[in-house]
Amino acid sequence: MKAIRNISICILLIVAALVSSCQPSPSAIQTPVAQTLTALPTFTPYPTYTPYPTFTPLPSFTPTITSTATPDVTSTPVFAKWTIKQAESALYAAGAEYVSPSSMGPSDYGMAPMVASEAIHFLVPSLCSDCGGRLYSFSTPGNLAAMRSYYVSLGQQSAAFFSWVYVKDNILIQINGEYPEDLAKVFKRGLDNMK
Repeated sequence: MKAIRNISICILLIVAALVSSCQPSPSAIQTPVAQTLTALPTFTPYPTYTPYPTFTPLPSFTPTITSTATPDVTSTPVFAKWTIKQAESALYAAGAEYVSPSSMGPSDYGMAPMVASEAIHFLVPSLCSDCGGRLYSFSTPGNLAAMRSYYVSLGQQSAAFFSWVYVKDNILIQINGEYPEDLAKVFKRGLDNMK
């Protein structure tokens, strides 16, 4: 019991010593904060002064304008070689089963990337009443490649998603994969005949 009391007294003495060492010294309390700061001068020793604005002199010669050929201005980019109307005319001329074409809106794209400049949905009634395909025109090769890649990868994932995909310059046509190949090639011939 006496040993426990001695240990308790020792612990109290250690705690008292620690508490007293945590208090700041009186000299630290009396030192104002302003006395601990030092100021560093920051200024430009000799400011420059310009009494009037300076100007860069203009060249003393007059350039001569020579006439050059003016390039033809076109409203379509260079890649956009064909329009949807031209492709439709070629499909009709080839005898393709291209029925009831209608402009596509955002909901008509489904999961396909919406990157075409113009898009048309058409029907192939000999296959079924709502079967058909899509006719696209593109303004950049990258957009055409993205769409082509989309349809090709669908066909690689499953035969149920296979479709015929034909490309001529900036035009891509996608046709339901259940359409017989010999009839699908009529669409390809139509595109190939565009000149």
